[in-house]
Amino acid sequence: MPPIYLPDLHVPVQHLPIAFTNTSTISFTYTADLSVLFLRSLGRQASGVVTFSDGGKGSRNIIEIIIHHGAKPQDLLEICTVRDHNDPEQKQGLTIEVLDEAGWTEHVASLDISVKLGRTNDGKRPALETLMENFSHEIEPFRDDLVFPYVDFATSHGRIHSSKLRADRASIETLNGAISGSLNITDTLNLRTISGAIDVQAVASSGNFSSDNGNIRGHVVSSHQLQVSSTNGPIDMHIELINKEGSVPTRAVLSAVNNHIEAKFSLTALDHAGKPASGGAFEINGETTNGFLYLDVVDQPHLANLTLEARSLNDGATVKLNPAFEGRYAVRSIPFSHSHVENNNHYRDNKVRRFERYEGRHIVHGSAEWHSEYDEEISHGQGLISIESVRAPNRLLL
Repeated sequence: MPPIYLPDLHVPVQHLPIAFTNTSTISFTYTADLSVLFLRSLGRQASGVVTFSDGGKGSRNIIEIIIHHGAKPQDLLEICTVRDHNDPEQKQGLTIEVLDEAGWTEHVASLDISVKLGRTNDGKRPALETLMENFSHEIEPFRDDLVFPYVDFATSHGRIHSSKLRADRASIETLNGAISGSLNITDTLNLRTISGAIDVQAVASSGNFSSDNGNIRGHVVSSHQLQVSSTNGPIDMHIELINKEGSVPTRAVLSAVNNHIEAKFSLTALDHAGKPASGGAFEINGETTNGFLYLDVVDQPHLANLTLEARSLNDGATVKLNPAFEGRYAVRSIPFSHSHVENNNHYRDNKVRRFERYEGRHIVHGSAEWHSEYDEEISHGQGLISIESVRAPNRLLL
């Protein structure tokens, strides 16, 4: 049989039909040294749950896929093993098609697919790819040393939940379903929902989270760049930004349309040995349209270089800075609302915080610095804060 291309998988494949037995369970076994394992569903009535779990000690070097289905599988299901025609030993998987037959009932059409990943002698695991419309995904906890090269999950009308997943890269997308759980990603994490929420506890060097008609919340740690965008849904997050040696700023960009942003930031600088240090470079950008904006920097290293821009259209913006902030600020309101700045005058050790403040029409700008009690000279720090609101008041808490 000549190779064909499966849509969205972008690999030439060969179909090998499966012979059915008269049972409600079908199982398939692969060697665990595959480069990629993928699953694809076909048919308008195909639906169910895909569960990924650790196979345990008894399944060393083996990947087992178990499909629980309803009656008459030989009449209603078509299952084919699929192999990459260019590299048949390294990229394999299944296409599972539910045929459009009048004999299907909701109970019969629902499939329970279990993927058990056994342990290999070298500790490696295959990458995972799915294109499973109408299938929820459940990722059960794996042992701590199990890291996937990448995972690429896509579904519709089903949620994707990870109890504990570690991978070098991950891309997770769902339509009319939520994304939730715990994710530890070495490089890039991409999350995308339409009409579904994102609620994760995640660690990733870089991240891109996007939701239409759903809220985004959670706790995220990023050491390079994080982008979060929402349309018709709020963003409520605690974000930790980690900057190593201060050479390139660690960056977070948040935007919301027709809803609010409420975010807390913890900033940490690390030296070349990976230990907490002073300094560091950070950039934070928040923007809302038709929703309030609240950014709170709860932790910041001494001598950090923080650049923060906040902009709100048709609602107010509030920025609360950590007392360690040093640098200049500008708070502007267009065309006629008020800009309010509150200074926190308190002592830290033997140092005093000094402020400069200038007020103009629709703008307040100035600086904040820490100095010795006996130091009369004020030298501006490296931080830069810019807050702007259109047709609404704004507020800066120093």
